[in-house]
Amino acid sequence: MGLTMLQRTVAAAADCADDEDALARLRPLAEDIGWLEAATAREVRRLRANPLAEPAIEAVKNGPQRHLVLIRTSRITVSVTMFQPLPGGPRRAHLPGHLTLSRLLAPSRAAAEIVTLAEPVARHAPAPIVPGEVLALDEARQALWFAPAPEPLSLLRIQLRRDDPPPARMVDLDSGTVDRLTAGDDRAARTLMMLTLLRTLGAREAIGEALAAAVTLDDGALRWAAVRECLALDTAASWPMLCALALCDPDPGFRAAAARTRLDIARRTAGQEQASCPA
Repeated sequence: MGLTMLQRTVAAAADCADDEDALARLRPLAEDIGWLEAATAREVRRLRANPLAEPAIEAVKNGPQRHLVLIRTSRITVSVTMFQPLPGGPRRAHLPGHLTLSRLLAPSRAAAEIVTLAEPVARHAPAPIVPGEVLALDEARQALWFAPAPEPLSLLRIQLRRDDPPPARMVDLDSGTVDRLTAGDDRAARTLMMLTLLRTLGAREAIGEALAAAVTLDDGALRWAAVRECLALDTAASWPMLCALALCDPDPGFRAAAARTRLDIARRTAGQEQASCPA
């Protein structure tokens, strides 16, 4: 019972190639939380015996939210999230692109809305949530948004990441429009970190691999940031990619930025050549 049961269930779900099958194996963890109660009781006993004991459960802070990460693998995360929606905050819903199971642990009831992506704008409808109810969402097109509450909420959240997740979105509930679009996983961010490290180290011999990684990024902002890192590392080697970006990038904003950067580099290069010529 407790975390041992959690580990076994997650391991069995991780072996499922099909996402829906994996989610079906994980669902009993949300329907019967006896394992969570047992794990919590065990941690309480440990802390009573030794208040300085290091907890076995990872705690993570993300802004006003607190997460107890019970288990995290490359594909599955099970956590308890504690937060208090406050009045006056932005009415935005985050759609990270994963498959999730959510269950309210406390308090006895919470006012929420389910946001669904649709054309031309997103729709949202009231969805009162009560403890014991398991809510399954495909967060590529749905999200759960909680209304301001008089007391903190606790939510059990089981997240199944897709192998190739869609871009994550941030939806403004008042207008229904998508006001932010980012990569759905952290692979793009890791690629950008690698490029920054290569630039810092001056590793010009790795520019070919760096360019190949940059051009595959789906997130336009990260793709443009990666190209800038490549230009800083080796402008001459990155020049063909910059020219291609100015002509062919699917995002018109980044095409324009690449064109301006290309023109600026060309002007600076011409100026340096004129300055180096003897009078």
